[in-house]
Amino acid sequence: MNQIMSQREKQIIKTSFIGVGTNILLTIFKAVIGIASNSVAILLDAVNNLSDALSSVLTIIGTKLASKPANKKHPYGYGRIEYITAISVAVIVLTAGISSFISSWKRIFDFQKVSYSSITMIIVVVAVIAKFILGNYFKKVGERVNSKALLASGADASFDALISITTLLSIIISIIWKVTLDGYIGLIIAMVIIKAGIEMVIESFNEILGQRPDGTLTKSIKEDIRNYDGIKGAYDLILNSYGPVNMIGSIHIEVDENTSAKQIYILTRRIQTYIMEKYGIFLTVGIYIVNSDEKTLAIADDIKKIVMSYNKFLEIHALYIAEDRKLITFDVVIDLSADKEEEKSVDIEKELQKKYSDYTFLIRYDTDFSD
Repeated sequence: MNQIMSQREKQIIKTSFIGVGTNILLTIFKAVIGIASNSVAILLDAVNNLSDALSSVLTIIGTKLASKPANKKHPYGYGRIEYITAISVAVIVLTAGISSFISSWKRIFDFQKVSYSSITMIIVVVAVIAKFILGNYFKKVGERVNSKALLASGADASFDALISITTLLSIIISIIWKVTLDGYIGLIIAMVIIKAGIEMVIESFNEILGQRPDGTLTKSIKEDIRNYDGIKGAYDLILNSYGPVNMIGSIHIEVDENTSAKQIYILTRRIQTYIMEKYGIFLTVGIYIVNSDEKTLAIADDIKKIVMSYNKFLEIHALYIAEDRKLITFDVVIDLSADKEEEKSVDIEKELQKKYSDYTFLIRYDTDFSD
């Protein structure tokens, strides 16, 4: 696990350094031609590239801090610092966008002559190509190492390429038709930057607040666990992220009531080891038992049909009938979009109690944590 994190850290830092170098070169070239041509659009593009270079520096710093080993005060490690870094990058992008908007708005009402040359066009074309390549590179590496900061920088670089294309079009229009759209193009650039910044902030805040884990991942984990002999079902999967590569979670499995403690122990240890090796996730495994005799199984099937007739209930599990105590217990998962939860709970309990009056019901209403 530590080796994987070390390789990930090296890859992120290497990619970020490439981003710093590329963006500084682009900033210098664009600043020179922006000043020479008196173009606010090109100057704003240069400022945007400078902010990208700063974003990459922050990514490097954040990655180094996030890779610090866990200690007594922070037993889950420092991985979430990467989310804070991603927010910092987003704030820089957002600030650059707002500043660009103000400057462009002023330029519309304070008209100044803009002069472009063939050298200007060549540099902008090179910038477009460089940004597209850099953006795809950032995204590719970001997806491979699961880095939100790199993905944010990749998206920003791709936006920059589109922005430079817009700038290039304004240059062509200016040369051919002698119409200056510099201020208006600057506004378009600014709004695109602002939109990208807002989206990055929202995405990073969602990670810190705790959002629903990826459905493909959770379904794959459950499917892998269900494939073990002796397991009747896998439920209540909860995953907590403490950084892009540090997840800790829990799950419950259903086994036959006659399964011995020794068999359960061996089974849970095998599951924990497999999930750690395949996904890098530490998983605590809880146990539910299910009935094995025909009489209780028939009652259980009937209860499941009654419960699932309610639209707002997504799933029923952990259903066990203790005949000696005349107790029926189960968990039911409620759709998070459901309203009037309490009324639904009362309705189902009344219906079940009416049909099975000899039994006492113990029902737990679960949150829909994962797919």
